[in-house]
Amino acid sequence: GVQYRQAIELRLRVRENVPQTPMEAYPLARTMRRHITLHVGPTNSGKTHDALQTLAEAESGVYLGPLRLLAYEQFMRLNHMGCVCSLLTGEESMELAGARHVSSTVEMASFYEPIDVAVIDEAQMIADKSRGHHWTEALLGIPAREVHVCLAPHAERVVRELVTLCKDGLEVVRHERLVPLRPDKGGFRMPEDV
Repeated sequence: GVQYRQAIELRLRVRENVPQTPMEAYPLARTMRRHITLHVGPTNSGKTHDALQTLAEAESGVYLGPLRLLAYEQFMRLNHMGCVCSLLTGEESMELAGARHVSSTVEMASFYEPIDVAVIDEAQMIADKSRGHHWTEALLGIPAREVHVCLAPHAERVVRELVTLCKDGLEVVRHERLVPLRPDKGGFRMPEDV
């Protein structure tokens, strides 16, 4: 009877409104022709530096990182470069007048307003069991014309696969370590070296 028809109608409405694939959950990003640049390399290889240069030159953009302290560091760096940038983390918000850039923790990413450039830092965190989904969401859904993804080499395969699923343009830039790693000969002493 009536309840059966209502149940069928409800199922159809749910089916129409629930994305069939994760990529469809971000309709704005899917309507854009995004270009993804993977900055692949080890620590201290200039990946984030190069991506931030592009971000600072853009009309609008966002930096997305794993830690409040890292978001704050890039907020300070971008403003020092003359790029007016606000800060948004789960703990604090500093909105600067006229800012068209935001430095943020990845959990605070916004998917509702188109921007020119996004930097997704430390994307190897995509493998983290408790927080990795935030990097997946950022990669699938950030509505930026250019997306610069900074990651360690071991995460390249999975990130490439996600970009392929999104049908976005892809470029890979390889970075080499700028400063060699050297073991500390003196060892670590507590509490003097803290």
